[in-house]
Amino acid sequence: MFRRSLWDGVGSGIVHQRHMEQFPVGHHELGSIEDLKEQLRLFRECSTDNEFLKANQQHLETLLSHTLNTDATFHEAVETLLAVAPFVHKQDDQSPWQRLTWDALVGALNLKDGGLQAQVLTVFSHFQMVEGNHRAARQSIENARERALEQNNEVALLLAYIRFFEFFVFEPRDITPADVVQPVLQLAARVNKPRLSTQLHYALAHFYNQWGDAERALGHGEVAYALARYHGDKDNLARAAYLMVTICRLRYLRVAKHFLQVALTTDFSSLPAHDKMTSLMHTSAMYYEMGKFEEAAAGYSAALKLTERLKRPYYRASCFQGLALAQIRLKRFDDARVNLYRAGKIWAKRGNPYDLANHRFTQGYLEGWAGNRDIALELLDEAVMLCDDIPSMASRDALRKQILDTRQQIVDGTLEDFYRIT
Repeated sequence: MFRRSLWDGVGSGIVHQRHMEQFPVGHHELGSIEDLKEQLRLFRECSTDNEFLKANQQHLETLLSHTLNTDATFHEAVETLLAVAPFVHKQDDQSPWQRLTWDALVGALNLKDGGLQAQVLTVFSHFQMVEGNHRAARQSIENARERALEQNNEVALLLAYIRFFEFFVFEPRDITPADVVQPVLQLAARVNKPRLSTQLHYALAHFYNQWGDAERALGHGEVAYALARYHGDKDNLARAAYLMVTICRLRYLRVAKHFLQVALTTDFSSLPAHDKMTSLMHTSAMYYEMGKFEEAAAGYSAALKLTERLKRPYYRASCFQGLALAQIRLKRFDDARVNLYRAGKIWAKRGNPYDLANHRFTQGYLEGWAGNRDIALELLDEAVMLCDDIPSMASRDALRKQILDTRQQIVDGTLEDFYRIT
């Protein structure tokens, strides 16, 4: 039976007790329906405490597997799954969580509960995104948005839009930011959930950075960082700091260095593998900007090992390309060609026009540095044509200009390093 002593003093007292004991494991030990609901409630209360969730992860999986398939506890189980979703999304092995999310979705479909379906679909779409199944992720996000609108469920609608802005990085679309962003900010103000507000500003910073609007990206990144700091959310504070590095390193190098120092104060060993991977990528990109190409190459190589273990194709391609850029500057042209070939195979499967154009640009950049003028010019001309397939946004225009500038410098014989990792 579940140890009731763990529940004594729920609230202030539980902070001192919950790290001292772990839950028992096994359906036969989970207890009565009331015990199950009480356990689910504690996990919801502790949903931002990653130490607690990590220590009790096996029990949480067992508990959800049982309660998602029990009518009397189904709704509380889904609420708990949604509450711990940010923790779930960072785990190395996501297969058990995918199965649990699927159980939740099937249950919501059977109940014909559109609002619940919408919220579960936003969790499910994340798994599809990181696996590289972008068509399915896009459909899940759209279905979530439609169901939320039908049910007038503002929390579910906000979650769907957060996922939409996150997904834009993987697959840019033709939209007008002003038409979308302001209504969503108003929606977030009505919902008034600090954690969701932090997630929204984080997603919007990524969205505007991909779009090419540095000032708005910086603004939303600063808000995400400030909210995480205000609420004492150490994990999201580190994520927001690395995000600020990404936004600032191309334009405000001194500010980027400051946020890099903030991010590096995080206990790296305690980070989930996904966050270790992205932090290595951000740091490597920063080293590249600072001209520390050996350090950049080493960081991308370490991140690559994590992308393989975690099965993250988008990040894997980005690491191959980042590593190739560092190798170009180290004049390891053969190694760079191999890594660009590997990146290209992944980008071709994904079909994102921005990534395809940027990859071809990098190939031309490589051959320019290697002294192969004619091949470089041919590749850069192809890259310019590929830009025509990118949705209309500032980053497309910036990429095209960069390609043309590089081409002209190769023609003039004055190629300089002004390329920036995007």
